[in-house]
Amino acid sequence: MAKILIVEDNAHQASLLSMWLRKNRHEVEVASNGADAQARLQTADGGQDGPGIDILISDVNMPEMTGIELIRWVRQERKLDIPILVLSSRCDQADMAGELGNQGVRIFAKPFSPSRLVAEIENILTRRTCGEDATRC
Repeated sequence: MAKILIVEDNAHQASLLSMWLRKNRHEVEVASNGADAQARLQTADGGQDGPGIDILISDVNMPEMTGIELIRWVRQERKLDIPILVLSSRCDQADMAGELGNQGVRIFAKPFSPSRLVAEIENILTRRTCGEDATRC
């Protein structure tokens, strides 16, 4: 089980994603935009080890603070090494990947397969627990 922060300005999309992740036994928090997520990450209980969030899932195009601005803040300002999954309906995926640079994110084009997203989350959790050689678990 992971504690996942979903950053999505579309309430319906956030609700469906939350439902799917909770069904797969994950704890979920939802932020409606990058600024809301930033506030949650600054105040989340986690002490020096981080914000208490295991995985961040973020949309890109949002009001107040975009997903790209949030990711840069997470990596460069907060220096958090949490896995980040990006959900985007932008058709310029290559340009977006360039904007994100070497931020260590995985991009999922919308519409995405919830089962593929959950599988990626499980892979991330396995790698974090077992290292790159999952056979050790």
